[in-house]
Amino acid sequence: MGISGLLPLLKSVQKPCSLKKFAGRTIGVDAYGWLHRGTAACAIELAQDKPTTK
Repeated sequence: MGISGLLPLLKSVQKPCSLKKFAGRTIGVDAYGWLHRGTAACAIELAQDKPTTK
């Protein structure tokens, strides 16, 4: 998923920081990858309509 090799390409412009730096501001987060990973982790439970905490 995503663009192959994108993260290594952006490595030179990335800077670690705390979320506190963005206090009081509005940010957007692309959470599609997290949603995909979550549904893949419990696909059988979801398909069988069983509750899951995964």
